[in-house]
Amino acid sequence: MYKILLREIRESRNISQSKLSRLTDIPQPTISCMENRTLVCDLDRLDRIAKALGVSIKDLFVEL
Repeated sequence: MYKILLREIRESRNISQSKLSRLTDIPQPTISCMENRTLVCDLDRLDRIAKALGVSIKDLFVEL
């Protein structure tokens, strides 16, 4: 099982959900749901988020 580190990485870079939304063309409510693990992330969104945050997709996750 894995945990997404989206919120932690985003906040460590001082990027708001709104700014990440603009950078990725993903609606802010969708980003919020991804951070709260109420929405399953698809590969396209993960790729856009990883690029915007300057990390690999693999870096967005930690094994529990």
